Amino acid sequence: MFNRLYSETGAFDPIDFKPGLNVILGGYSGAEKGPGINGIGKSTVVRLINLAFLSSSSAKEFKKKKYDFLREHSFTLEFTVNDKPYRIKRSFEALKLAHFAPKDKKLVEYEEAELKTILGDTIFRPVDDNLHFQSQWFRTLMRFYIKDDLENRERKNPIDFVRAGARKAEMLTYNFFLMGIPNESIFAFDSLSRELRVNQSVKNKLEKKLMEETGKDRKEFDRELMEIEGSIQSLEETLEQYRFHRHYKDIEKELVHIAGEVDKKNREYSMYAREFEDYQNSCKVQAPEIDVEKVARLYREVNARFSEFVHREFRQILDFRSELAENREKFLRQRTGELSEKMKKTMGEIVRLDERRRKLLKFLDEKEALDSLKNAYNDLVEQKAKYERVSGNIREIERVDLDISKIKERISAETTQVIQQVQACDALKKSLKTRFYDIISNAVFVDEDTEGVKFDISAESSRKIPADIDIDVPKSTALGHLVFKLLAYDLTVFFHSIHSGRNLPRFLFHDGVFHGVQPKTMINTLNYIYRQSLKHRFQYIVTMNENELFIPEEKENILGKLHFDLPSNIVARFEDRPEKMFFKRSF
Repeated sequence: MFNRLYSETGAFDPIDFKPGLNVILGGYSGAEKGPGINGIGKSTVVRLINLAFLSSSSAKEFKKKKYDFLREHSFTLEFTVNDKPYRIKRSFEALKLAHFAPKDKKLVEYEEAELKTILGDTIFRPVDDNLHFQSQWFRTLMRFYIKDDLENRERKNPIDFVRAGARKAEMLTYNFFLMGIPNESIFAFDSLSRELRVNQSVKNKLEKKLMEETGKDRKEFDRELMEIEGSIQSLEETLEQYRFHRHYKDIEKELVHIAGEVDKKNREYSMYAREFEDYQNSCKVQAPEIDVEKVARLYREVNARFSEFVHREFRQILDFRSELAENREKFLRQRTGELSEKMKKTMGEIVRLDERRRKLLKFLDEKEALDSLKNAYNDLVEQKAKYERVSGNIREIERVDLDISKIKERISAETTQVIQQVQACDALKKSLKTRFYDIISNAVFVDEDTEGVKFDISAESSRKIPADIDIDVPKSTALGHLVFKLLAYDLTVFFHSIHSGRNLPRFLFHDGVFHGVQPKTMINTLNYIYRQSLKHRFQYIVTMNENELFIPEEKENILGKLHFDLPSNIVARFEDRPEKMFFKRSF
């Protein structure tokens, strides 16, 4: 949970968060010509916390010229994970770096990419072996828990908090993780589906290239290959049938022998060249470096003995990997040297044979004996080159076809796994559905018709994507109901993880989530969240304007009233005067 947001350099007044409902309120100062309460700093708090948690979109926002006054400032976010306090410090001047440590330890400087991995493991690493997790998911999962009004404005599908253009199976991977539904197979399905699309694209490009270069499709080329093979056979038979004057018989035999040797040596050279290139590419592969000291330092913050164990184990692994790499590099250098010598020797033999053939052909030219043979030989070389070019294209398409077939088999197997895993989670699905209906009935449709409410998690092999999450509320096409559908889903998943004791964040930050929602719906929702906070420890942080929360006394019997003391739940209030804004200025 969040504890405190503050600026050591005085860029803004500190905000102290507390368990339960936290309201960041925009209010009117009463000034006759105030600028209004949009842009006074409510959403800036969200973006600042997102920046603390390494959001690239927030970093881009704070790099804008209008924030130049912040360049000399820094800020710190203090938060708690599993009852252990941490802090992150960011400087607006150096947004590629961040400082992080447990609260009682000295801050350590990290690059963004490195700290994302550390925070991912610290905040989200599951204890359930049935759940697939990757540390680099940190920022994606954090988008569920911190919803900036700018980023969330285009969201229409409750499960799509990922990013614009996210794949359905990718969304399901993250949502299943948050719900506690086994997600390894849907993750594998998504990865294989992307691989399949890449291979299909490669195949389409190869076939398109074939058509552009020759004007023929693959089936037509199968027929053309047969024709070329027949032409080659005919030319070879013609060359074999040539008869010369006895005086040139030995030259004829030598020419035939040389032609065969040149063809053989060319094949050898091509084989050596391909192998040489493979070894050279292999030499370029570098294993990722691991900063043992940083890893040990991180774990040292948890436990000294465990840190020493991690340090020793990583060092042994790195020494072993270094030895393997050295031996591998030695072997590759030796092998590439051997291949280079073979290529050089083979090319020398080809040059020597070509020179001998040139002299023999010149001799025959002078005797006017070989015009027709030369033409036939040239035709043979051209036809063989064409055959190799065409058959090479076909072989490449066939190779990709085989890869596509194998990937489809693996996708089929993962589809079966997805269906089995989802169907095996009946109790969990029932719990989520009950939670969703509870939110709807208590927060929105008290004494109203609940027909049309839907929360289904299903899996079927007949679908393009084998699983689905189907959510709806009555009149969801209306703007306010659509917005609430998103809110109800977020609360369902969030409260489910709280009630289940999952190792997941115990905060949910919504920016401007009630824009367009009916006052009665808003009042009931906040009252529901407040009642939950009396039973469980969590934080719900929301930005609102005071006109959204103000319900005239004469309408309380219609719209309802808040069941908690609002002023005691306001953790920050900003007004439409520069000195009362978040950064104490209008910009």
